Amino acid sequence: MRLVQIAAFSALLTSLGPLGCVSSATNLKPTKIPSSDGALFGRIEVQNDGEPVTGSCYLGLTDSKEHQKANLSLDKSGWVFTSVKRGPTYLSDVLCTLGGLIKYNATFHSRKLLFSVDGRGTIAYFGHAKIDMNSAGSDVAGATILLGAVGNAIASANEGAGATVEVQDELQEATLEYLRRYGQPASLTPTLALAGGPARIATRPTPPPPTPPPPTPPPPTPAE
Repeated sequence: MRLVQIAAFSALLTSLGPLGCVSSATNLKPTKIPSSDGALFGRIEVQNDGEPVTGSCYLGLTDSKEHQKANLSLDKSGWVFTSVKRGPTYLSDVLCTLGGLIKYNATFHSRKLLFSVDGRGTIAYFGHAKIDMNSAGSDVAGATILLGAVGNAIASANEGAGATVEVQDELQEATLEYLRRYGQPASLTPTLALAGGPARIATRPTPPPPTPPPPTPPPPTPAE
């Protein structure tokens, strides 16, 4: 059994490797943001089949070329207060460590949750993202027992593929949390920049032009 635990732990370390340097999701220092960076805030709430797992998750932020902007470790509250390079920013990846005795990783990946970090004295609010991993991990235990860390990684590869996400606007609550953490008056001005907003607008179908009314018939010719 100890070999199974070691194999699962090795798989966890392997999967976390691509995250690179991981920081706390609440590492923002409002008065120490370089001019090339901008602040952002919001909340990530993760469940797996109804069970809260946010505190076991990591958040990856990327730019338009899929280069990493930040890798953040979430706590149970899911609040995010950080700063990144200004410009288009994606909520790209949420990786969660799930399971009981044998751990495995489920990953939510998207390129639709885009928002803009403008900086210059503002803090961009990306919304309250609610994610359900919908991961059963049914094949992970057997694969780990048979093949160790390699089996665990292979069996975990598609976990999270069925995840769902919903982004809600709860700017008022988030602003109160920002003020509670960083004091008043606020050194940064909260601005609404919901993740996925631009994508939804871009894909919204254009309504067809209204049908013109039929031409008015000419008046009848008077009888002579």
